[in-house]
Amino acid sequence: MRMKIISPIITSLLLVIIAASVASVLYFSIISMVDFNESSIEIIDAKLIKQYGNLYAYIVLYNSGETSVKVKMILHGESNNFSSEYTVIAPRDTSRIDIIGTYGYDFIVGEDYVIEIAGDVSASIIVKCSGLELTNSPIYIFAPSMLALDLLQKPHSKEGSIENVSEVVNGILETARKLGIVVKTITSLDEWLELVLNPKDNVIVINPFGEFIPIPQEYFNDTEKMLEFITMLHNNIRDHGWVWVHLSGYPLYYGISDSDYETIRNEGFEYLLFGSENMSVVSSGGSVQDYVQESEEDNTSRTVEFKSWLKTYGFSDLSTKLANRMKFHHSIVLSTGVEDMVALRFYTNPGGSQSGACVLRIGKGLYVHWGSPTDPQFSDKELGTLGLLLTIYSIIYLR
Repeated sequence: MRMKIISPIITSLLLVIIAASVASVLYFSIISMVDFNESSIEIIDAKLIKQYGNLYAYIVLYNSGETSVKVKMILHGESNNFSSEYTVIAPRDTSRIDIIGTYGYDFIVGEDYVIEIAGDVSASIIVKCSGLELTNSPIYIFAPSMLALDLLQKPHSKEGSIENVSEVVNGILETARKLGIVVKTITSLDEWLELVLNPKDNVIVINPFGEFIPIPQEYFNDTEKMLEFITMLHNNIRDHGWVWVHLSGYPLYYGISDSDYETIRNEGFEYLLFGSENMSVVSSGGSVQDYVQESEEDNTSRTVEFKSWLKTYGFSDLSTKLANRMKFHHSIVLSTGVEDMVALRFYTNPGGSQSGACVLRIGKGLYVHWGSPTDPQFSDKELGTLGLLLTIYSIIYLR
């Protein structure tokens, strides 16, 4: 059997994956195939393996014919296709075709994917993806193009708030590719409404619009209709295990649609946390205050461990920037009704009454809050990166 040499890095990768999945079938994870008709090509083996951002796929073919055959492999992912170089298989010979690269963001462990054979012979098989990844939860982010971005020029101070939504999204997508996380973009308000009205379980929604929440036109007529839409979002968090990720600014202070925005004020955040049975508990929205890193002794704190976790996954610069003492604008008031919801605290004011960065439980789901840090200042791209990492870290330790 003729096989291509695999680099030591890939060999180490495969050993890690195989060790983590010894209970599964190690070889020939072909689920089904399209017949090659009367071709001389036979499939000997095939595999699709993922370890976070790294991907390794191969197919082993045998040419039982009397003439050489030129073929290549095309791997079909969630939204992209990945192709190998052409390989010539001599008569009565076996050849292994590989695709190796940082493509893990387009494949989900446990899902089925098409491997296509193209060239002198055309056929396809379906192979199940195996291996390791940080999360299987569906992650969605609003695309900057779904709204007129000039509407985001707020009529008040931008201190500590998001200014460039595209940079936030770029930070999230680049980080997702590095870690092999599948992130899907919501490109229209109709698509957003469909997701809310027909909820899947354990969906993560990252809002890159800061203080603005996208509201479909059908619910944009008045404040009551906007709050009705936010109540549906609350219900999905509570009943379907959704995670809502807020990055910077006053949460859900404005509703924004195709061509306009409206001020919701405090009620937007109240309805997200409590639904129609809302309580008068909101983001502080006050002046910039000092917030300190929660100590290791606090059983709701993960700050120190989170910083170590960031370094483990290659984000040392971001970990270092999370200083022991930071200034935040737009924190959460940890008053009655909210204190009991706290699952993780990362930064609180010295008195312990407010948190600039924390995670709240809402039924089966979570609300991830990152206020507006002003010292040190984070770029919009860093906010996107940090928001995704904080979310992944939180669901790993809370679910």
